[in-house]
Amino acid sequence: MKAKFVNESFETKFVSKFVSKKLDKIWDFFEDGEFIKFSKNEVDVEIGLEYLENGECAIFLNDILTHPYYQRKGYASKILKEITNYADNHNAWMALRASVQGHYSSPTFINQEQLIKWYEKNGFKLDPFGSVFGEDKIFMTREPN
Repeated sequence: MKAKFVNESFETKFVSKFVSKKLDKIWDFFEDGEFIKFSKNEVDVEIGLEYLENGECAIFLNDILTHPYYQRKGYASKILKEITNYADNHNAWMALRASVQGHYSSPTFINQEQLIKWYEKNGFKLDPFGSVFGEDKIFMTREPN
């Protein structure tokens, strides 16, 4: 089953508001289909909106990638904190797939278990039945605080 995204204009407006309001002077961003992609020097982020199985509309963190040379320096943590703060301020759920597949690989990159623990430290919980795609063992959700 294909994910149910809210209509594109609402999604673009919602996500673009976050990008432009908080980060317009320091981040480059562009729209690409159902997601907004933006980057700040060492970190690339791709976010959009998706409905969860429980009916909530969530900010979906599709990617947060840090080049291996810049890993373990807190860049991704800082960006994730900005995004979760935004979600909390707008009473919005968040969702993601905690996957390291197909991403950078280096001696300093974290493995699957470490990635899940990192997201858990940032308020996410494994929710294998939260996705509209069906069971997904690495699907995680975060309720607004």
